[in-house]
Amino acid sequence: MERRILRRRRMVLPVKLAAADGVTSLAHTIDITIEGARIAGLRQQLQPGNQITLRRGSHKARFTVVWVSQVGSGEMQAGLKCVDRLDAFWGVDLHSDDQKTAYDTKMLLELLSSSPKNPRSH
Repeated sequence: MERRILRRRRMVLPVKLAAADGVTSLAHTIDITIEGARIAGLRQQLQPGNQITLRRGSHKARFTVVWVSQVGSGEMQAGLKCVDRLDAFWGVDLHSDDQKTAYDTKMLLELLSSSPKNPRSH
């Protein structure tokens, strides 16, 4: 079973998608991470392995299409992995959530490992 390392944040953000063939279209995110996104509202055909560019305001970044799924008549969703760094691309600090989750997990494991064992009665 696949285990996600990075936490996804549900967020709907408008994006402009430019495919390698020069065709542009509007779409929106469903969820985002510091390494990629799931986008929806796609009307153009994409294939896994395609390189695309997303533009959000004045920011743009290149992505690789990881998967594509038909969700309705003529509408697609796609999973994207970023080729470029996404430091300010989404306009949201996604690092803090992952760092907090890692810290909380570490603290829980330390607490569990230091708790006394149940003594057995003889």
